[in-house]
Amino acid sequence: MFDLKLNSTIQMLVDHELNRKTSVKIFDDGNYQRPGIYLPVYLEASDYRTDKTEYMRIFMLFTGNTSVFYTTNFESSIKDIPNGSWINTSNHDSCWRSDGFRFLHKIKMDICERVNPDIAPYELDTESKLSMGGTYPVKHCLITFKDNIKDHYGYEIVNIEPIKKDKKN
Repeated sequence: MFDLKLNSTIQMLVDHELNRKTSVKIFDDGNYQRPGIYLPVYLEASDYRTDKTEYMRIFMLFTGNTSVFYTTNFESSIKDIPNGSWINTSNHDSCWRSDGFRFLHKIKMDICERVNPDIAPYELDTESKLSMGGTYPVKHCLITFKDNIKDHYGYEIVNIEPIKKDKKN
């Protein structure tokens, strides 16, 4: 059997696709801009005893060295996501692989609770996967962000502009 954990798979994709050496562009208004990547994640839990299924789609966003953001507030495209709905989970190269992914476990447990609060999550059928939609899941973007003064931690997203990456790169 060959298993790949979702966290490990995403981390490998980030290591492969995110150029952490790009310089930060600083604007006069105090905003920063840097290239980044984003990808969709799909979490699901179901109980065969009740035929109840719950799922959640998540976008994860990575930039710099290495800031991690996520949102669960979307239906289709990254362009439709309000900037204020992104949550910054990590901003350090040394801890993005642990702190940056903690939210996935919590969301998975919440989904299991909604499916059947009376049984342990391991008794449910659960899936965690990348939502590929027939294409490579990692998309490139240009991220504009600013210091998060309200929460005194990390950054707030100001704008995300999806970009087409040249196939030769």
